[in-house]
Amino acid sequence: MLALSIREKFLDETLLKETAKLVCPLTYRFKVGYIVGLFVDQRKKLIDKPIRELTDIGYREMIRLSNIGKRNYPAVTSDMYHAHFLGKVNILDVHQDTSSDLANISGVDEYMTTLYGKNWKRESWTVIGWDWLERYFMPGDVIE
Repeated sequence: MLALSIREKFLDETLLKETAKLVCPLTYRFKVGYIVGLFVDQRKKLIDKPIRELTDIGYREMIRLSNIGKRNYPAVTSDMYHAHFLGKVNILDVHQDTSSDLANISGVDEYMTTLYGKNWKRESWTVIGWDWLERYFMPGDVIE
C-alpha cells in the first residue's frame, strides 16, 4: 500500500477534517481512486509519536498490527495509543502545480520554505486531495 506522511504539528488539524490536500515533491505514483495509508512523520519512531485516543476501528487495527511479529507496534493496553498510522484515505484528486500557483495560497511560502528550503520555488509539485476511508484516531490534546 502506498503511503502519505504529514508533519506532527498538523496531526489534529488533519484528524478534524473530512477531506484534505497535501503538497509533495513531483510524483506520478498516486492516482485518483487509490487507497493509501496516512502516517505522521513516517520516518520517526512509533514510541516518539504523540498519544491520542483511538476510534473503535483504530483500536481493532492497532491490536491487529501489534500482533504481527515483524512490526514494532507496542501492545495496546487502553484506548490511548501512539498516533502513527492514522488510517486509510481515498485519493480524490491528483494534479501537478508550479511553485507560482502554490505561492498564491496564504501561508504556503513559509510552510514550503520550512519543509523544503528557500529554493522550493524552482521545483514542480504534486497536490493530492483525499478523504477518509478509515480514521484510527480522535483529535485531541497531546498526552504526556
